[in-house]
Amino acid sequence: SLGMALSMMEIPQALCAYIDSLDVNRYVIWFFLCLIYMALGCFVDGFDLLLITTPVFYPVIVTVLGFDPVWFGVTVVVLLELSLLTPPVGMNLFVTHSLSNNDGSLIETIQGIIPFLGVMLACLVLMTAFPQIVMYLPSMMK
Repeated sequence: SLGMALSMMEIPQALCAYIDSLDVNRYVIWFFLCLIYMALGCFVDGFDLLLITTPVFYPVIVTVLGFDPVWFGVTVVVLLELSLLTPPVGMNLFVTHSLSNNDGSLIETIQGIIPFLGVMLACLVLMTAFPQIVMYLPSMMK
């Protein structure tokens, strides 16, 4: 599998060592990882993006930066959903366009989803600023 191949090439270990050597706030690194997810989401399908990035970014987020694994999983799902709305590969964008009854262009559909992208980005910011939002239900399971 891809995760095993990356592990054998020691890519996650090298990335962890590099990020650990940086003298940067962990939220700055998280911001750049979010940008990477959104940029890759423009070209790669959500499931494929999950399979490619999780073996590399999970050790960085959990081990080096100290974020909770459940929190990381939930925020990655939100990032993947954002990527499903972004052109040119955004699958949900094309589904929405094909289901709309108007004969307009894809540009109109893209303009129509901009508020939804804003709300999803706001949710991502809230989940980062207040991780208790994400961790409330898992904390009730103990």
